[in-house]
Amino acid sequence: MNSHVTTVPQQPFAATFSPTLNKFLTVARLKNYRLPGRPGDRHIVGTSGGADSAVTAIILGKLFPEQEFVYLFTDTQAEIPGTSAALDQVAAYTGKPITKIAHPDGLHGLIAHFNGFMPSGQSRYCTRILKTEATEDYLEIEHERHPVTFHNYVGLRADEPARTGLKSDFPWLKTHFPLRDLGVRREDVFRILDETIGIPGFYRIKSRSGCGICSFMRQSEVLGVLEAHPQVFAQAEGVERLADEDRRRYAIPGLDRSGVRFSYPVPPAIDIRTADAVAPQKVPRLKVDEYKLSDGLFERPDESVFVAVEYFVDPMMAAFGKNDTGTPGVWHQQLVGWSQSTESLMKAVNTHFTTRLDTAEVFGLTQEEMRHEFRCTIFHLTASARALDLGPAAKDTFAWRQDEPLAKVRYVANLVKQTLYAAGLEQEIAQLRSIKGLRQDSWEGERLISLYHERKRQRPEGKLIKAFVYQPIESRRVNNREEAPCFACSK
Repeated sequence: MNSHVTTVPQQPFAATFSPTLNKFLTVARLKNYRLPGRPGDRHIVGTSGGADSAVTAIILGKLFPEQEFVYLFTDTQAEIPGTSAALDQVAAYTGKPITKIAHPDGLHGLIAHFNGFMPSGQSRYCTRILKTEATEDYLEIEHERHPVTFHNYVGLRADEPARTGLKSDFPWLKTHFPLRDLGVRREDVFRILDETIGIPGFYRIKSRSGCGICSFMRQSEVLGVLEAHPQVFAQAEGVERLADEDRRRYAIPGLDRSGVRFSYPVPPAIDIRTADAVAPQKVPRLKVDEYKLSDGLFERPDESVFVAVEYFVDPMMAAFGKNDTGTPGVWHQQLVGWSQSTESLMKAVNTHFTTRLDTAEVFGLTQEEMRHEFRCTIFHLTASARALDLGPAAKDTFAWRQDEPLAKVRYVANLVKQTLYAAGLEQEIAQLRSIKGLRQDSWEGERLISLYHERKRQRPEGKLIKAFVYQPIESRRVNNREEAPCFACSK
């Protein structure tokens, strides 16, 4: 394979003092931490744009500023947006260039080469060709030029002993784990990034660096990409090969709003205005089935789906506004996923919650603050079978996730979001209507009129039946879809 090799030059970076980084530099000096091998050996630091590899590069660069490290990045040419900027920050802070290796076809070109056969857990040719073989080919060429021992530094932390790095049969390639050697844990990694180059923004939607869309991504991550990076989602969707039957099934009638960020209903158990000090009668309960749909559409509901929405709630926001018109305290909300089974959906929410804890700092929270502010609501929606087809994809459809092509994700998200948005409008209308002595020329009165007009424009295909708040549990259980991400991807 002929890979393209380019170099990202370093740029000046303003000196930033990091107490956490300084702590581990001190630990390394007290331990008399030294680079392994002999003078003249080559030292390779894998960088992915993710948190762990970035901190590995930063620590090694600061401990051994005179050492000629090779910072190596294997580019699939389908990386999540923000990866390149994160690598630039690493290069700028360490003052060392980053070498990029890229297969000439890239991920999407590789899929086309395999006639649309998609990568999967059973056939991970993307990892093998774009990551493993690309790295080994580069190292072999470099070893021919420099026939010495090569030392490969991998960013595996002290709190994840089960993970392994690149396994190679090359006798001259040795792998080392400096973060483990120095006792660096998850919270230390994010503190160092927060105090130096910043935390990559893609952690708001993904649990690790890597491709924008991958067969190993969870539903919540795919939905995050749909909202945050619609062009990435659309490009990955275009790579899939759908059977004609599925193209018809997942076509969205009317306006596609699948990627729009909407506000959703806020159940009383989440609304901060329902505290004991607030008169309950002033807070309208979450009402369902209030809005009228086309006649006869729901005489016999055919499809039922359970939908999870996350909320971040800050009780201190109760200080703003009156109890009857103030904020419910929600400062973030996002669609997490759906399922026809509450059991499987709650398991997915548990995993998603654990991911939120792992990346709490990207939202400006500590793990304890995330535990305190995270909420989740499970909504029960129904729709006609015509409007909501949840059946499996056709056998001759080739998709990133065979059970759920991206076209289906977009199709279901469009219905779910519009249904919940309409229910949220109804809730806010009911809240404003409950205010005694409401004047038309007041802010609340003008808002009510605008909501009435907005509601008239909404004709959702779905119907909200009920909702309940679910308290997720931390789960470190790893399923088959997550157990083996690309070795060069980083948390």
